[in-house]
Amino acid sequence: MTQTSRDLVQRVLPHVRIRHWALSIDFAHRVSLAFDHERALAVWRIAQREIDRRYRRLARRAGVVAPRGGSLAVIHRASSDLKLNLHFHGLFLDGAYDAAGRFHSIPAPTAAEVEAILTRILARVDRLFERREAAELDEEDTALAQTYAASTRGDRHAPEDDDPHDFGVQLPTRRKARIRQWDLDAETAVGAHDRARLEHLCRYLLRPPLALDRLHVLDDGRVCLELKRPWSDRTTHVTMTPDAFIGRLASLVPRPRANTTLYFGVLSAHAKNRDAIVPKPRAERPTRPDSSWASLMRHAFGLDVRKCPRCPGTVRFIAVLHDRKEVRRLLEHLALWSEPLPLPPARGPPEEHQTFDFP
Repeated sequence: MTQTSRDLVQRVLPHVRIRHWALSIDFAHRVSLAFDHERALAVWRIAQREIDRRYRRLARRAGVVAPRGGSLAVIHRASSDLKLNLHFHGLFLDGAYDAAGRFHSIPAPTAAEVEAILTRILARVDRLFERREAAELDEEDTALAQTYAASTRGDRHAPEDDDPHDFGVQLPTRRKARIRQWDLDAETAVGAHDRARLEHLCRYLLRPPLALDRLHVLDDGRVCLELKRPWSDRTTHVTMTPDAFIGRLASLVPRPRANTTLYFGVLSAHAKNRDAIVPKPRAERPTRPDSSWASLMRHAFGLDVRKCPRCPGTVRFIAVLHDRKEVRRLLEHLALWSEPLPLPPARGPPEEHQTFDFP
């Protein structure tokens, strides 16, 4: 998350105003789109084209010849309580480039414009679903689909209580539309030179679905998950059985070779004149920034893990020990455990227990 966000700000996203667009899926199609990655990509391409069409249309009205926009998108699969909640986050350049490579800003969308865009998206998505039938499932895929369906069930629906698109400062007029349980949000925008806030927004898009410090195991064996923000009824924690927890984690793993970060327009890898649009690395910096664990910790949290806790000096790398005698000698010198831990006794295989009907 930290490394990719830093690279996006330093090497991909130009110094222009950027708007965050988020699209959530209705409950009826959430499982099928989470299972069928190609259909999910087709849905976002429809949304991306409709949003980009607004930018290009307004740019042409302003006199821009052959306007071109750009965006990147990240596919999310979870809500704050780990339920399967497929939704899309996109960062769009809030304007368009002309043929000479100059950027022209476009006014922020109104609530009516967001609703009109969502209406066109749904019309095209309906035609897409009519043309593309769901793929036939074998026995293994059927079990996975059942897991996906079970991970969306519960007493409540998180999107109604914990908006996954709520980020940053709220503008006076809410730029959001909701039609047939589909949501389109264009509330947040980041200024052209506010790179720190832009990187924070990128981290929000690239964050993992679960933080370990929000997870606890109760005395009765149930798993307790602390919510990032309280729900409207003041709920702060949700509990589930271990089976339900494992099932929800399984539903959040994308299918193999499924790309969940996508680039469009002038930000695409082979876009024309892309090198003239993306930021240039500073001359004094190396070709690639330091991506070591210590460097990312310092960049994200301002914590220098290489600083010696006992003196003002810096911890430096000496060697990696592989020889067992040397490792034991060092551990004994440091008064640490030097003997290998005893192996636990062998046990039989667990009883067969397969169920996907968890709450």
